[in-house]
Amino acid sequence: MTPDLVAMAPNIVSALGMLAVAIAVFVFARMRLGPVWGAMAIGGGLWVFAIALKVAWALSFNTPVYTALTGSLPAGVGAGAFFVYIGLLTGIFECLVVYLIALYVGPVRRLDREGALALGVGFGGTEAALLGIGALANWLVVIMAPASIPPEALAALGPIDWTIAPAAGVERATAIAVHVFSCTAILLAARTGAVRWLWVAFAMKTGLDTVAVWAGLGYGLTTAAHVWTVEAILAVFGLLSVWGLVVLVPRWPAEGAGEAG
Repeated sequence: MTPDLVAMAPNIVSALGMLAVAIAVFVFARMRLGPVWGAMAIGGGLWVFAIALKVAWALSFNTPVYTALTGSLPAGVGAGAFFVYIGLLTGIFECLVVYLIALYVGPVRRLDREGALALGVGFGGTEAALLGIGALANWLVVIMAPASIPPEALAALGPIDWTIAPAAGVERATAIAVHVFSCTAILLAARTGAVRWLWVAFAMKTGLDTVAVWAGLGYGLTTAAHVWTVEAILAVFGLLSVWGLVVLVPRWPAEGAGEAG
């Protein structure tokens, strides 16, 4: 049976939730940080660049890495190693690459504290906005042009339950908090030479994506209980990121100064 708008309403709300989170964080950043659209645009561009590199790597190497790990390690261990490998890719491409850019690209390295925070907002907000737009477009095609989708694919794109409709927005809020903290930490490391902040950001993003990949490929997200259990685990990373910002922001050096402790 072709899904109709009423049946697919939770899916639409889920996609709109991601968009709403992105818009809210952009507006909040503008209100609290000032006219920082340029820094947010840099953050969005960095996200696109980092994800393009990560996708190119994944298309080339993920399948042979998965085959090697699951073929050479005991059952379960190989899959777990693969989840960690995917998490490490996020640390490499979303932290180390951003760090190198911050070191060698003057406009990024010279961002002040507000600019660094705004860059993180742009990084995470762009991801949330594009994921929301993509999901919304996907569900609208399912509703309006189901004949354009292969039957086996259409069968997998059925309505979700209202109990999990808000989860996507919650996940994006968590991810944005992690992005803002990580980007701020990375820029502080590049600006002051306090490289420990880079490795804190690396650990945070690697851990977050390892859990996310385990949830999707190992644990499964087929029930509301599973979805909200995963969201609770991910929320720990978000709360740690908020606490990290409380610690990190006062350490940002004054113009021309070194590290503030």
